[in-house]
Amino acid sequence: MSGSIAARTALLFGVTKYVCGGHGARWPADAKFTVPAGITIFFFVPDGDSLSNTIGQKVDQVLTGGTAPTPTETFSVGSPYWDYRLFSSKAGGYLNLAMSSSANPRYITTTNKDTGIPLSKIVADIILKSPNAEIYWSACRSLESGADSFSWDKPTYSTALKGLGGP
Repeated sequence: MSGSIAARTALLFGVTKYVCGGHGARWPADAKFTVPAGITIFFFVPDGDSLSNTIGQKVDQVLTGGTAPTPTETFSVGSPYWDYRLFSSKAGGYLNLAMSSSANPRYITTTNKDTGIPLSKIVADIILKSPNAEIYWSACRSLESGADSFSWDKPTYSTALKGLGGP
């Protein structure tokens, strides 16, 4: 009987994997948030860098049983970290990732191209469903100004970002 209890406990309290896919960025005014207990967040490019399609597609495969590439940074309980924003994959980076939220409900994406969804909000929503979760950030970690705007055709970066990887 203890085997069945252990199996049920693992099923109920095991680690659930989520992938956040799209364009990721933070603005100079964005604060840090503290990663809550039970959450681990993996990033695959350094702060300020863009994510390539090749890496993003490998990260996305985590939800279908694949192995993610080696993360550049990992944050867990108690770590203060930048409150990145997740934007539409067409905003700023034109990523062609391998997954969609219609294919897997644990793939988090958005059509928001203007203000994005803060990572702290995503984490708060996930922890309500899965108290023990791994979040794989399949998105850029760009540094942008709040003045940048993204049409569906071509992003427009502020002049302040031209030396920081912007066009």
